[in-house]
Amino acid sequence: MATAAKSQPAAAGLYLRKATGLVREVGAGETIIFNILAAVPGLILAWAMFWILGAFPGVDMLWGIVISGFFAVGIAVAFGLLAVAMPRTGGDYIMVSRTLHPVLGLISTFGMTSSSLLSIGYWAWAWVFFGLGPGLAILGAITGNTALISLSGTLGQPVWVLIIGVISILAIAYLLGRGLRVTMNFQNWAFWIANAGLALMAIILLTTSRETFVTRFNAFAGQYTAQADSYNYYIKAAVDNGLSWTGKHSLGPTLAAVGAFLTFGMWTWISSYIAGEIKGAATRRHAWSMVWAAVIQYVIFFLMIVLLYKTIGEQFIASITFLGSNAAVYMLPAPPIITLLTSVIPGGLLIPLFITVTFLAWLPLVHFIQFVIAIRAFFAMSFDRVFPASLGDVDERTHAPVTALIVCGVIGLVCLAWAVFSPTFMTVIVIAGLFGIPPILLTGISAIVFPWKMKELYNASPAKVEFLGLPLVSIAGVVAVVAEILYGYVVFKYGILPPAVQTLGLIVVGGVTLFAVVVYYVAVAVRKSQGIDLRDVFRELPPE
Repeated sequence: MATAAKSQPAAAGLYLRKATGLVREVGAGETIIFNILAAVPGLILAWAMFWILGAFPGVDMLWGIVISGFFAVGIAVAFGLLAVAMPRTGGDYIMVSRTLHPVLGLISTFGMTSSSLLSIGYWAWAWVFFGLGPGLAILGAITGNTALISLSGTLGQPVWVLIIGVISILAIAYLLGRGLRVTMNFQNWAFWIANAGLALMAIILLTTSRETFVTRFNAFAGQYTAQADSYNYYIKAAVDNGLSWTGKHSLGPTLAAVGAFLTFGMWTWISSYIAGEIKGAATRRHAWSMVWAAVIQYVIFFLMIVLLYKTIGEQFIASITFLGSNAAVYMLPAPPIITLLTSVIPGGLLIPLFITVTFLAWLPLVHFIQFVIAIRAFFAMSFDRVFPASLGDVDERTHAPVTALIVCGVIGLVCLAWAVFSPTFMTVIVIAGLFGIPPILLTGISAIVFPWKMKELYNASPAKVEFLGLPLVSIAGVVAVVAEILYGYVVFKYGILPPAVQTLGLIVVGGVTLFAVVVYYVAVAVRKSQGIDLRDVFRELPPE
C-alpha cells in the first residue's frame, strides 16, 4: 500500500508542507460535468421542480428558469474569476479567507461543509426513496407486476434503507480512495448513462401528442383509480383539495419563485473545491466551465419543461404533483414523477426499464459530490494549519486526502443512521439549505472588493476582465449578492420553510457561525504556542 504524504514540522514553514501532494489531472470537459452535477438535472426534474407550480400560483416556470439562470450565471462568473485568480483547492474558504477575513472564510466553508456532511447521509438514504423504491414501483405499476410494487415497499423498511445506504457510502468512499482520476472516469460514464435516459424521455415527449398521452394515461391509471377519465379526475381533484390554479401567468409569483429555482441552480461553482486538481485552473477556461455548466443545466430544465407542457400539460403536472402525497386521492402505486409519466406512453417493459435504470445513475453522481466538497474543505483548512495536520495527509499513489475521506465517511454513516431512525434529520436537512447563503453571499462580497483589496493579484491574473469600465468580477459579485438576498427573502417571506423551522434554522446557522469563530481563535492560540502566527498564513495563497 502506498504511503501518505505526511505533514512537516512547524519549523518547515507557515503551511503544512511545501506542496499539497495533489495533482492537476481533471480536464476541461470533466470540470463542466462536475459543475453540472451539483444540480443533477434528472433528479431535480423528477423530485424538486414541479411543486413550484402549486406553491406559487400563477408562476411562469419558463420565465422563472430564464431569470434564475441569469443569476446562476452571475454567481458562476464571480466564483469562476476568483478561482482563476486563486487556483487552489478549497473553494469559498480560500477565496473569502484571503479577500475578506479568515473568520469569514471559516464561517463560509463551515456552513457548506456541514451541509455536505449531512448530505452524505441524506443521499445514502435517498438511494431507496428517490431511486430503487420508486424505480421498482414504476416498473411494477406499468407492467402490472404486484411483486415489484411489494418489493418497493419492503425496501422502505429501516433495515433495508440502512443496508443499502451503508453500501452506497462505502462504495463512494472506495471510489474516491482510488483517486480523482478514477473518480472522473466513473463520473463521465455515469453522466452520459444518466443523460441517455433523459434524452429518451425527451424524444418520447417530443414525438407524442397530448391526445395520445391522455389516452394512454387513462388506460394505465384507470385500473387503480376506477375512473374512465383519470387525467381530468386528477385536475378536478387537485382543485377540490386546495390547489390554487389561476390559469394564467403573472410577474409577481414568477419573481417570487426565482428564489426557489435558485435553490437547485446556484451551485455550478463546485469545481472551485478541486481547483488545485484541475488542468488550466489558473486560466479563464476554468471560469468558463462554471458558466457553461449553469447555461447547460438551465437549458435542460427549460427544454424539458417545454416538452412536458406540450405533451402532458401544465395544469395536469401541477395537479398530480400536488396530489402525490395524498394517498387516498392519488391511488397510483408509484410516485408522480417524470419517469412514470413518460414510461406510461410506450408502456411495456423494455423502455420503462431503460428509463428507470439510467435514472439511477444520477444518484452516485450527486452522492460523490457531497464527499468531495467536505473532503477538500477539510484538506484546505488542515493545509492552512487551522485543522489537525492528519486531515491534510495525501496518499502518494492515488493523491487522495485519505484521512479526510475516512472522517467524512464515518460522519456520513452517522448521518445515515440519523436519517433512518429519527424524523429530526429531515428537519435539519431542510435547514441545511440555508447553509448555501453564507458561501455565495460572502464570495459575492469578496468578488466585489477583490480588484481593490488585492489589486496586485487582480492585475496579474486572468481575472482582470472589464465590462463598461468596471471589473467583471465585481459586477458578477453584485449579481451573486442580489441572488442570495432574493433567495433568503423568498425562503422566509413565502413560507418555503415553516415558521418553527425558520427559527430553528437561524439558530443552527448562528451556532455554526459561532463554532467557526471559536475554531479560528483556538487555532490561532494553539499555533502561536508552536511558534506560528496563523494570521500570516492568510496573507498569501498556499503553495500548489
